[in-house]
Amino acid sequence: MDLKAALLTYDGKHKAPLENIAGNLLFSTEELDTLCSLAKESSQILQAGSTWLLKRGLEEGQLLTAVQTKALLALLEKELHWEAQLHILQIFPHLKIPKASRNRLFVTLKNLLDSSNKFVKAWTFNGLYVLADQFSEYRNDVLPLLQAGMDEEAGSTKARIRNAIKGSDWM
Repeated sequence: MDLKAALLTYDGKHKAPLENIAGNLLFSTEELDTLCSLAKESSQILQAGSTWLLKRGLEEGQLLTAVQTKALLALLEKELHWEAQLHILQIFPHLKIPKASRNRLFVTLKNLLDSSNKFVKAWTFNGLYVLADQFSEYRNDVLPLLQAGMDEEAGSTKARIRNAIKGSDWM
């Protein structure tokens, strides 16, 4: 399947083409590599569609390699369509963050807290929690950010933070 051509049938609104593509994917290493590459394209359709498919695959139990994970996390530093950012942030619970990525990722996530998009902002708090959960050395830096979010953010963002920290033994 030519993933790029298939993704270009997505109109950015209706998920049916993405569902159809997902139903035909095996989410093999090669397909996951291709999706990670397509997420780097300048086209908003390719960014949003490929990251949606990656999210679907990971939610169904697929795993990314360390190289794929590192490449995907690095995309958060770039100018991405907000939906692509959101999809990447939403898959954090399914990722094993590479140790080599953690410092830059922390800075990137802190910067994303200034996002004007409320969904990206809410899921950024979730990403910070996941980072601190996987790397305990970030807990002292992340805890005040999460607490400030609980004090200052909109109700939907507070709900995302509560959901992220539910069951945490360090919060």
